[in-house]
Amino acid sequence: MIIGLILATAACASSAPRDEQDVQNTVASFVSGLEHLDAAAVVAPFSEDATAFFPDSANQASRVEGKQAIEAVFRRFFDELRRNGTTSMTLRPMYMCLNLAGEAAVVTFHLRGGTTISRRTLVLRRRAGTWRIIHLHASNSQFVS
Repeated sequence: MIIGLILATAACASSAPRDEQDVQNTVASFVSGLEHLDAAAVVAPFSEDATAFFPDSANQASRVEGKQAIEAVFRRFFDELRRNGTTSMTLRPMYMCLNLAGEAAVVTFHLRGGTTISRRTLVLRRRAGTWRIIHLHASNSQFVS
């Protein structure tokens, strides 16, 4: 997973290699939590004061504020997936672009599964030497081949 993230971001990355690696590891942790339907793992790299916009499939129309509230939305969503028989997901981040600007980073990518393409934007900030997600923007649309 991490090797794929490194290769996918190579053309778009624009800063110090160590920061790029740390941001990629943070994103890989987020994606791994999604794949395992593990809400605690998904939000582990989030800042306590993070915000999120979720896609329609999460049944959360307004902005969510705070790590605990974001985790609650993921828990509800994962519980619904499990009720429908899903035990894990295979997600492939595609078209990843990582832009660093000092203590901030913006990472965009697509996650494709079935007929849906999911767009993700993560805004990260380095705090006390650790990259934390401070905002997630997620949207989905139907993939047309």
